[in-house]
Amino acid sequence: CWLLSAFLALCVSAQNIGPAQLDKLSQSPAGLGRYMPAAWAIPKSTVANQGQNSLMLTATASGPFIQGAYLTEMPVWIYFPFDFNVTGFLVYGNMSRSTSPAGRVTSFKAGYSTTKSYLTSGSTVYIMGGSGSPKTFSVFYADASTPSFVPLEVSMVTQLALFEVATCQTACVLQLDLVGYPSTTACPGIPTAEYTSSITKTAQETLVTLNFTRIYYLTSFVLRGLSAEPNFWLSYQKVLGEPAENLTHAWNSSLYLFPVTYADERFVVPFILTPVQLQIHLSPTSAVTGIDSLTGCAIETCPPGWMRGLTGFCWHREESEVAWSEADQFCTSGLAWGGWRGRLLLGKTVVERNILMNGATIESSFGTYHVGLRRNSTTNKWLWSDGTQPEAGTYYMARPPPDCAALDSSKAAVVTVPCTSKLHFICQLDMYMGMC
Repeated sequence: CWLLSAFLALCVSAQNIGPAQLDKLSQSPAGLGRYMPAAWAIPKSTVANQGQNSLMLTATASGPFIQGAYLTEMPVWIYFPFDFNVTGFLVYGNMSRSTSPAGRVTSFKAGYSTTKSYLTSGSTVYIMGGSGSPKTFSVFYADASTPSFVPLEVSMVTQLALFEVATCQTACVLQLDLVGYPSTTACPGIPTAEYTSSITKTAQETLVTLNFTRIYYLTSFVLRGLSAEPNFWLSYQKVLGEPAENLTHAWNSSLYLFPVTYADERFVVPFILTPVQLQIHLSPTSAVTGIDSLTGCAIETCPPGWMRGLTGFCWHREESEVAWSEADQFCTSGLAWGGWRGRLLLGKTVVERNILMNGATIESSFGTYHVGLRRNSTTNKWLWSDGTQPEAGTYYMARPPPDCAALDSSKAAVVTVPCTSKLHFICQLDMYMGMC
């Protein structure tokens, strides 16, 4: 067991969390990239305490993704919007030349920051070894498809976890995920006015449904009246009008099952979820009588690390260089905030583009970025991804005219480019102002 017996006993007595649940939580990958915005993995310069998110792009991938932190020579911070109990690391062993960059990390150091602010420097506390120096964690690639666990003897609770390469072979590349769960005291109680609940029974299951009128990082809840009954599972809706998704393990598609110990047990949500709706699936004979005592932290107007646009949107520059269709897929299918999907940037006016580029120069050097404008192959008309037409003179036409557009940040101008051009890109999300 990775958690100290005293720590287990303290959590159980204080929060009424069953030991079977805590043991499972302490061995659960955090699901970085699958449940968390990619911008929360932050490679940082040793000089300036700012940087961009780290995206992995393999030869076989259809688009950019992040599955855990992608370590290079730069230290990487993983940010959480609330205290996270880190009990270990999960190292992914597939580092073959066909699916990832040549070379690999053979050992790394880890720690955390005393600060709780995104991209703000603070005192770094390393996990120490017996010699009084930072402990070095060795990485073993025993199998190409099975990740291996690297446990911590004592868990660390933090909002900023640090990973730093110690030794490499050929090149410094490593995929890893944090193992652990949200701290049981991370967030306050959610007001009962912010959600409604109901219980329905069928021949197949007992279903507890929560509908939220404000979106939170949901961290825990209490089910009342449970008895000795089978494990239950969750499904959740994170985007309005879309089908619910099952809560599954981070590295495979199997359901995450919650073990039951007590009649009125508090259950910790193992991943970073911001649901519009949550459904709890129990056995048809379940004795559950209700759900209450929810805890969660209200989400921000923009995701941490994102910048505010002029007209009610948030934006973020992504690191990978990909074709237009891959960039569009990542922004729409891979991102959601406040119950709505993201999209490629709509920089429709000169004023907006100038403000965006002022922000981009703070983050990085000038470049050319895919934006949400392309030619419709059927009508031959240029359309923004929200279906509107660009104003006359919005873009500079190349010859022969390509079918996609990009933002030239050195001029704050939209230019046409081939859709196959491998460029950085900028994603856009609507600011969260509360549920309509």
